[in-house]
Amino acid sequence: MLGFAADDWVELTDDVRELRGLPGRLVQIQTIEGDVLVINPGGTAVDMDNFPQNPKVRRWDMPSDVGEISVDLTAADNWIELESGVQVKLDPGLYHTGDYWTIPARTATREIEWPQDDAPIPAPLALLPRGIQHHFCRLALFDFDGEVWARLTDCRNIFPPLTEMVRFFHVGGDGQEAMPSQAVPQPLQVGVSNGQWPVKGAQVAFRILRGTGRLEASGGTPERRVIVATDAQGIAECRWTLDSRTLSQRVEAILLDIDGKPFVDDDDNPTMTPLIFNANLSVASQVAYDPRNCSD
Repeated sequence: MLGFAADDWVELTDDVRELRGLPGRLVQIQTIEGDVLVINPGGTAVDMDNFPQNPKVRRWDMPSDVGEISVDLTAADNWIELESGVQVKLDPGLYHTGDYWTIPARTATREIEWPQDDAPIPAPLALLPRGIQHHFCRLALFDFDGEVWARLTDCRNIFPPLTEMVRFFHVGGDGQEAMPSQAVPQPLQVGVSNGQWPVKGAQVAFRILRGTGRLEASGGTPERRVIVATDAQGIAECRWTLDSRTLSQRVEAILLDIDGKPFVDDDDNPTMTPLIFNANLSVASQVAYDPRNCSD
């Protein structure tokens, strides 16, 4: 019932014809030899070069002696017999290759489920086709110099899937001040969330960009670079001890992927912006007060 058999009518088509709304070539199967369908072209040779992209064979469920049907849409009574008493009528209008309708038929009730009008004696309504509809959109703009294509603009409005809507943000600790060789008052804190939900166990690398101070995670050894996992609230933190000489010092925080590497695209460009913390030394040369330079 679902395969091919001799004398079946089939349509030869491909992606080009379907997307352009062009009809295929209707032919009849002559014989079947394994996976090969031998067709009867009906007196006109079939050139397979006319079906260049993804050629396909579509079976039409119709009596073998029918073939193509011509319908006079202007005729008052142009009902077409399908099978088992089911008939269809096409009103005058504009039709396209690929137009289709579905006709649910119930064996138990021997009824056709088709909308009816509200007249005293209900009659089937004329319905527009259910399809086929092809939608198009601009994907990109390219430049072609006769030999090479170069992409100018990606026109897609790309957004990440829900599982990749990761946010990496400051929580606290930026812009502090401390005495030489002392720790800043508050820890450096960053947050990681997926949408509105905190991410536990995300790996964050803190490293010193400017100065020779030290970073220390909870219970760890002071280092110039430490990796800290986020807690249940999605927060990672570390302590920062400044050196004794560099007036303006800086720390960078980077979110790492599951392999412990920074997030990058296929061209090794960073896809997650690092977070920067700044701190200043409280030294006498910066905060001292000399009353000789004050007129009061």
